[in-house]
Order: sequence, then C-alpha cells, then structure tokens
Amino acid sequence: MGFLDSIFGTAQAAQMQDPYSGLELPSISDQELQYQLLQNQGQLTPELQQLINLGPSAMEGVSTDPRLKQAQFAALSKLMQVGESGGMTLQDQATLNKTMTQVGQAERGSREAIMSSAARRGTSGSGFELAAQLANQQGSADRAADAGLQT
Repeated sequence: MGFLDSIFGTAQAAQMQDPYSGLELPSISDQELQYQLLQNQGQLTPELQQLINLGPSAMEGVSTDPRLKQAQFAALSKLMQVGESGGMTLQDQATLNKTMTQVGQAERGSREAIMSSAARRGTSGSGFELAAQLANQQGSADRAADAGLQT
C-alpha cells in the first residue's frame, strides 16, 4: 500500500497518479474540419473557404544558394572580429598612424616656420610668437581629430 493509498484509498489514489487515464482521444474523423457545420453557423464565408483551400505558400518553394548563406556568415564573422579588436582593421590602424604622422610633421614644420619668422622680426619669445604657436597646435589637433573620425 502506497502513501496516497493510505490517505485517499486505492481508487482515488490511482486517479490522482494518472488524471488523464479516463480521457478518450478523438478519432481522425472527429478532428476533420466540418465545412457544412461552419457554413450553417455562418462562420464559413466563400472568402474564408478560398483561403483554406489555397494550399502551400509560394515562399515554401523558394530556395537560396548555400554559398550566399556562407558568404553572409563570413562577412558577419569579419565584422565580429573588427568589433572585438577595438573597431578597426589593421588597414584602418595603419591609415590612422600614417595620417597622425603626417599631421605631426606638418605641425612641426609650421612651428619651426613660426619660430624662424619671429626670430627674423625680432619678436622671438613675445606674445605674438606664443599666440601663433598655440593657434598652430590647435589647428593640428583639429586635423588629427578629423583624421581619426574619418578613419
């Protein structure tokens, strides 16, 4: 005698263990759509009947080349690698380095030109020279930031 048998009795315990034992499964004919019954109830219109009888969708016949799917996955994989490596490919990093080097060289050339010009005019070390150098540095910083955004 089991635990449930001792509390509820044998018949009730058996029903509690398998509550679906008394259910009967419907037959195939019971599961078929009864069109006449739906028409009599006013639920089956000619338009609905036409939709029911359409058959499979045209999309079921569409097939794609598996190579296209592989190409899409390969492209997504490359994008994931770029994202995981900080958002730039090696080519992007090389381009940015080259641009920054060029900006630095241009800034140095401008700075030396400003110092040379100030020395020729006799204003070396003046506020004019300092202002020109600061403007030059700001311009270089702007060009470097623009190059970074474009990369």
